Amino acid sequence: MITKEQLINIGSEKLAEIILSLYNSNISIQKQLDVILASLDEDPKKIVSMIKAEIASLKKSSRFIDYYESGDFAYQD
Repeated sequence: MITKEQLINIGSEKLAEIILSLYNSNISIQKQLDVILASLDEDPKKIVSMIKAEIASLKKSSRFIDYYESGDFAYQD
């Protein structure tokens, strides 16, 4: 488990590189960071727009969600 002190010791530039690498390689992390960054702007319209886009995307999806996948799907980020 990584600690706050370890993250501080990494330094902001290296930490930014790590976060950007994760952002570019993982769609779930990308969505989470987009929401976090939108919330920092304190503009609720951005967050509402992002949520509406995600809902629209889910509505268009025709993929079957298996019973065993449904729990993860319900709690996806």
